[in-house]
Amino acid sequence: MKDLGDIIDACQTDEEVTEEELRYAVCAMNSIITLNKGSLDNLVKGEKEGRKGFIYSAMFQYEERHKMMHRALNKDPKEWLGWNYDFKNIEYVNKMKRLNKIFEE
Repeated sequence: MKDLGDIIDACQTDEEVTEEELRYAVCAMNSIITLNKGSLDNLVKGEKEGRKGFIYSAMFQYEERHKMMHRALNKDPKEWLGWNYDFKNIEYVNKMKRLNKIFEE
């Protein structure tokens, strides 16, 4: 399987990728979005509530997101996600179905 960055590049340049590569890439990008949202939430919470500490530091969040993106783009998305977040893991799939039902209500 290609690295996430290579899958993205292939899609942008009309090169072939497999369905499995696309599915894992979408799942990886969803995880990246979720992690980035958590980082922004921490920054807003820190600013609103005057909290201190590295978790509320813009520089810390920037550096951590930069490292995370570098790791994600240079690894195949299945490996980066790991088994706990793999759509072939029935426990994960069932958890996501339960969560989706909650959000639909």
